[in-house]
Amino acid sequence: MDPVKDKLVRRTAMVASVTAAYFLLTADYGAQPNALDPDMGGEEVTECPIRSLK
Repeated sequence: MDPVKDKLVRRTAMVASVTAAYFLLTADYGAQPNALDPDMGGEEVTECPIRSLK
């Protein structure tokens, strides 16, 4: 295959793969958050249990 065509095919395949991955990660599955949403439910900070042992 011509090197220019080969380069074009490789770049097109790479862009298509990245685009497909982006759409799969951000797909709307309903009320569930998707992979790119920030984690808003972080763990709660609790008191150190060692203090209560004194």
